[in-house]
Amino acid sequence: MEMLGSVVGSIISSMAEYCDYHKDADEHVKNLKRKWEVLESRKEDIESRLEAELRRGKKQKKEVELWLGEEVGIPEPTSANGCKLVLTTRNLNVCVGMSCKSIKMELLSKEEARKLFLDKLGHDVFNTPNLKAIAEEVLEKCAQLPLAIVTIAASFKCLTDDFEWRDALEELRTSLKVSNNKEQQVLEKLKFSYDRLENERLKQCLLHCALHPEDYKIGKQELIEHLIDEGIIERRNSRQAEFDRGYSMLKKLENACLLEVGIYEYSSEKFVKMHDLVRDMVLWVASPQFKVEGHLGLEDFSDEGKWREDLVKASLMYNNISRIPPNASPMCPKLSTLLLQGNKSLKDVPDSLFEHLHGLNILDLSNTGIESLPNSVSNLENLTTLRLGECWKLKHVPSLAKLTKLRKLDLEIQELRKYLMYLTVFSKVKAEEVASLKNLETFGGRFFDLYKFSTYMEKGKLPTYEIHVGSIRDLVGSIRGKKELSLEGLGLSAVPSEVWESGEVIKVNLSRNAIQELPVELSSCISLQTLVLSRNKIKDWPGAILKSLPNLSCLKLDNNPLGQIPADGFQAVSRVQVLDLSGNAASLPEHPVFSSIPHLQELYLRRIQLHEVPSDIFSLQQLRILDLSQNSLQSVPVEFQHLTSLTELDLSDNNIAVLPPELGLLEPNLQALRLDGNPLRSLQLPTRKRALT
Repeated sequence: MEMLGSVVGSIISSMAEYCDYHKDADEHVKNLKRKWEVLESRKEDIESRLEAELRRGKKQKKEVELWLGEEVGIPEPTSANGCKLVLTTRNLNVCVGMSCKSIKMELLSKEEARKLFLDKLGHDVFNTPNLKAIAEEVLEKCAQLPLAIVTIAASFKCLTDDFEWRDALEELRTSLKVSNNKEQQVLEKLKFSYDRLENERLKQCLLHCALHPEDYKIGKQELIEHLIDEGIIERRNSRQAEFDRGYSMLKKLENACLLEVGIYEYSSEKFVKMHDLVRDMVLWVASPQFKVEGHLGLEDFSDEGKWREDLVKASLMYNNISRIPPNASPMCPKLSTLLLQGNKSLKDVPDSLFEHLHGLNILDLSNTGIESLPNSVSNLENLTTLRLGECWKLKHVPSLAKLTKLRKLDLEIQELRKYLMYLTVFSKVKAEEVASLKNLETFGGRFFDLYKFSTYMEKGKLPTYEIHVGSIRDLVGSIRGKKELSLEGLGLSAVPSEVWESGEVIKVNLSRNAIQELPVELSSCISLQTLVLSRNKIKDWPGAILKSLPNLSCLKLDNNPLGQIPADGFQAVSRVQVLDLSGNAASLPEHPVFSSIPHLQELYLRRIQLHEVPSDIFSLQQLRILDLSQNSLQSVPVEFQHLTSLTELDLSDNNIAVLPPELGLLEPNLQALRLDGNPLRSLQLPTRKRALT
């Protein structure tokens, strides 16, 4: 018997032979050459960007420090180690300090500028007689700056008629005032795209993004939450409608090339970020009403010269501020937003800080080390949003009774178990007091027993909440304009009435209890999308209840003493996309009809004593994840080749000795194949030609 490592190695090697999505080496070289040619043609004006960068740091006392290559640990590039180091910077001193050869990136040539302009515009306007002269002048105004070309071309892209082009050109002429300051010339060119935004709310959205640190990746969901809090997204009939509006706004800014979009490496969530120069332009527009000093390593809070009386928004997020002087009292009556989140060393906020900030609407102290919220917060009667999430040392919160305009209160902590000693705050914030905030729309927090939860639900009705009840544990999830209840691990023997009395609940987690059956009243929760019943004592398939939940998309019944599901039982969950029946040895009928769940995308059947793969699984064309681990499977059917949408397949800890060659046909979609814990002896793989026919 060969070792498992050798078998897995054979799998990888053999698959590589016949998977046609792998490019030949010479094709890769050609692609790299083409990409390098494109990069060489995209040259930027470093001098102007350098001045824009230096403008932000003119008045800072602390200069940027240069890291020596030896201290950073950068290996000395030599022909022996094949190491090459390329630095891109807007500051020539960085190159000098790192002992690098400096190569100045020049402007685009006129030909390159024209090509980039047409590429972003989407059509050849220079061949349109009545637009050619206008387009030539527009391109000339871009001054061969790549970012200016991209943003201005995006502003002209939707224009079709010659009068629209002439009108836009006149605006461009007006915006580009005569100036000897090269930095201002660049910013004015970018400002044209800002001025062309269709409404004030889009401009305010872009201004809000600039409150975040340079190069900061702002999660779209978090950003939209904040835009709602700020009132930038107008009130709508539902939270979902407000989120739809937010996504539409971000899409428009993306199309205008004012925001860049990406996806976090550790999740599938999308984020937006601002190009450095676009952010500089936005802050230039907002000045002097904005004070933005995020992620600059600041240790001191007070700088009286920058706390101007006409200040509207201030962001000091993600610094190293550890102390706010006891006499700090900014005279900023117009200040509406104060963002101090992420200053983890900050332990104390004096009462004096809010003495003259009676116009404050948004206060964010989340993810700080504060131990007490000052009593002066109780007098901020215009406050609409108070964020104290992840303040795991917080022990005292003053009365919130006077905050009658408060619409959002966040006291959520995602990892309570680590910080058990600091949790006295949660007994200080009374359910009755929270319920008395009649304008409250969003609440994130925890009640430690059902009595307090019931008290709150009797007095308060929220359109958006995430409430956890019970013992301290790790929490997961986030507020998404939905209603979620977690009643995990409370020793419940029955589903409490608060579940169906809490309005249009979207998600209910009742895992790790002693529930034996589902009450008929649960049928009234027609908005329920996710029902988690893991690790309970449910014996009978609750088909009648499940059938009455038309929006149910995720059902987890794993690790219950569930008896055999009726032959037609799956018809009750025909719309489910995620189903987990793991740990229920007797649950599956003799011939389970998975085809009754055509939209199923994730199926988990761990530890249910399967001796063969149910044939009806192969009818699930949308299935992405299939977990058949910890069973007694002895073979892998060739029909797996029909599951072309499969991205993850777990066959670990079975009795599989041979893998069929057809398994290789699941590539390139299949990203994870787990086979550990099987007595694999041999592997039959087809030739490349056979696999592709």
